[in-house]
Amino acid sequence: MTFRINKQNEFRCLSCPDCGWHDELDTEKIYRWLVRIQKIREGREVEDEILYELFHGLSSQFVCPKCGQGGLRLEVKIDDFSDLDVRRCRGCAQEIPSARLQFFPETVYCTSCAEKLENGEPLPINAEFCPICGGMMELVPQRNQNGKLEFIWCCTKIPSCKWR
Repeated sequence: MTFRINKQNEFRCLSCPDCGWHDELDTEKIYRWLVRIQKIREGREVEDEILYELFHGLSSQFVCPKCGQGGLRLEVKIDDFSDLDVRRCRGCAQEIPSARLQFFPETVYCTSCAEKLENGEPLPINAEFCPICGGMMELVPQRNQNGKLEFIWCCTKIPSCKWR
């Protein structure tokens, strides 16, 4: 499994151009590489941003653990989520097409529901959290045009994002 470093779904990969060795790196592995070249003391806590900055700046000093050659190649790759199972829309529970996920990998709505949200229209969501601001949702009684009582999901966050 690859550790996601940031919201753009980037991950780091070190590879040796001589022997073909490669490794995908999570935060712990990046930390270990910096300890190995004695740029960070074992057990010392370092903020992630500083850790990645050090790693990028010092990557030319790394040697291949397989063949001992220097000049490892560091690549920042974007995960395209092609290995994920089907993702369903939070609004209508329909499958989100893979083409949409390629352009918007973090989306949780199909095109139809995303357009409704942008236009301020309600979605048929039975959720505990607001899809706009993340606030708690609650069922609120309201009279419809015919005077009948119905319940709708509303955001309870104050100040309210007014999602219904």
